[in-house]
Amino acid sequence: MFILISTEGQPKSKFRWQKGMLLLILALFMVTATGCFGLFPKAPHEEMIAAAKKTNNLKELGYIAEMSFRIKSEDPELATFNQILNEISIPFSINVDKKEKRGQVGFSVLYKGVDCGNLLLYADRERISAQSNFLGEKVFFFAWSDLQPLIQRYFNLQVQITDYFPLLFETKRKTSRQAETAIYDLYTDFYADHLTAGQKKVDVTITDGQQGETIVCKEIILQMGYEDLSLEESNRYFQTLLENEAILALLQEKITQLVTIAKDNGDLATWPVTEEDLLSFRDNLDAFLAELATMIFTEQQATQAVQPQTSLQGKFRIDRRGFLRNMVLSQVMEFNNLPTEEPLLVEVFTEANLVNPRHELTFTDFSGAELVDVGKLSAADGTVIGEEVAMNFINQLMFNPLIQDIVLLSGLLDSEVY
Repeated sequence: MFILISTEGQPKSKFRWQKGMLLLILALFMVTATGCFGLFPKAPHEEMIAAAKKTNNLKELGYIAEMSFRIKSEDPELATFNQILNEISIPFSINVDKKEKRGQVGFSVLYKGVDCGNLLLYADRERISAQSNFLGEKVFFFAWSDLQPLIQRYFNLQVQITDYFPLLFETKRKTSRQAETAIYDLYTDFYADHLTAGQKKVDVTITDGQQGETIVCKEIILQMGYEDLSLEESNRYFQTLLENEAILALLQEKITQLVTIAKDNGDLATWPVTEEDLLSFRDNLDAFLAELATMIFTEQQATQAVQPQTSLQGKFRIDRRGFLRNMVLSQVMEFNNLPTEEPLLVEVFTEANLVNPRHELTFTDFSGAELVDVGKLSAADGTVIGEEVAMNFINQLMFNPLIQDIVLLSGLLDSEVY
C-alpha cells in the first residue's frame, strides 16, 4: 500500500509501510539480542555477572551481612572449642556513598546473643573515626591532614595525604571501563562452569537494617569443588589478571598520577626515589608484575602441604530489577596435614543482603558523642586518654562472657594435661 503526494506539481510515492517494516525488524532484533521476553535468555554466569555490575554501579551501596563458623573434628580438644565457636556469630555492615566519597564498616562479635566486642569505622575525605566498646564511650578520630607531621617526624618524608585522593577517586573514564570489563570478563570465565539456574523463582525475606520485606527472586546456584579452587587454578586466574593490558594500563595511569601530584606539591623532592626511577618502574611494570606473580606462586607452593582443600557452595538471589539482593555462601576448608593427624573441617557460613536501593543509606552520627582528636593530643592528654582506654579494656575482658568461657576452657584443658 502506498499513497501519492504531490510536491510542486510532481507526483511522488512514499512507501510508509517500508519504514514501518524496517522499524519493526530493528525492534525485533534488539529484543532478541538483549534476551528480552526469554527468547534468548542469558546463561546463569552471564546473568549473575550482569547483576553484580548493576549492583556495583549504584551511587550508594550498602550490605548487611552475618558470618558464623563450625569446626568438625574427632579431636576432643577441638570438639570442646567447637562448643564455643558454634555460639559465635559476626554481624557486619558496609556502606559506601560514592557521590560524597565516604564509607562506613561496622561489625560485632556476638556470643550466645551477647555483644562481646564491636568496632565501627567511618571515613570520608577529611578524617577517619573509630568507635568500640573496648575504647569506651569516646569516639576517636584522626584527620588525614595530621598524618603529614607524623610521617615527617618518623620517616623524614613529606607526604601530603589529601593531595593524593585523586588516585582513589579520579580515573579516566575509558581506562576505568576497560579495567572493569577485564575484571568482569575474568569473573565470567571463572564462574562459567560452576553456576546453574534454579528451577523456579523463590520468595526471599530480606532484612536490610531498616525494614524486612519478602521479594521474588531468581536463584542462581554456585558449586565449586576442591579442584576448582586449587592453588594452580587460582594462580592461573591471578596471572591472567596481572597480564591483562587494561589492568596494566590502569596501574600505569595511577603511577603517572602519583608522580604528577608528588612533583607538583613538592613531596617528590623529599623522597628517596627520583621521578626517573618511578617512571622507569611504570614503563617496566609488566615485567615486575610477572615476577611478582611467580614469586607469590612459588611461596604458596612451599606451604602447599599445609594448605586446606577448599570447596564453595552458594546461592545468589536476583530481584526483578536485576539487583543482586541476597547471597548465601558456605565455604568448607579441610585440613589433612595437622600435627594431630586428625582431619579437620572448618565451615564458614555467610549471608549478605543488599540494602534496598530505594532506601537512603544511614551513616552513624557522631555529633552527640565525646570526640577525641588523636592527631591533636598533647603528650599529657595522650597519657590520660591511654590510661582510660586501658582500664576500660581490662573491664571489658573481666566481664566479657566470651573471654570468660575461653579462659575457663583453657583452664580445664591445662588441668587435664597435668
